[in-house]
Parts: sequence; structure tokens; C-alpha cells
Amino acid sequence: MKQTNALVFHIIQELHKDPRPTCLPCLGITAPEHWAGVHTHMASQYRLQYRFEDGVCRKCRTTQDTIRPLARPLTPN
Repeated sequence: MKQTNALVFHIIQELHKDPRPTCLPCLGITAPEHWAGVHTHMASQYRLQYRFEDGVCRKCRTTQDTIRPLARPLTPN
């Protein structure tokens, strides 16, 4: 679980830098055995902030499962 948390933290940092949809391999999660754990953890703990969806990755330009941040609500001034 500790490794999954570290991977999720890395993904969140990378998506803060560039919020466009990106696949897990382009975010540095290249080991397929980690994908399911990261997907499950993100979907359960961060479902209101991030979404996995079929889309085109901004880096490799392939159509696959990508992750992106959800739009943040505007706060009144």
C-alpha cells in the first residue's frame, strides 16, 4: 500500500504541472502490475478530484485509459 500511495502522490504532482489527460505509462507508472492498484486507489480516494476515462494521451497521442483532474469549481470573490 505504501508504494501505491507514493505512485498516487507522483501522479497528483504531475497532473498539477500539466492537467491535460495523460495515460499512466506517460506519468511514469510503467509497470502494468501497478496500474490496477493505482486506478482503484485514485477511484476510491480521489474520485471527486480526478477521473479515469477513455481518451487521447497528451504525450504519446494514443487512445487509451487516461487520467485527468476534474474542473475545479469557481469560488466567489
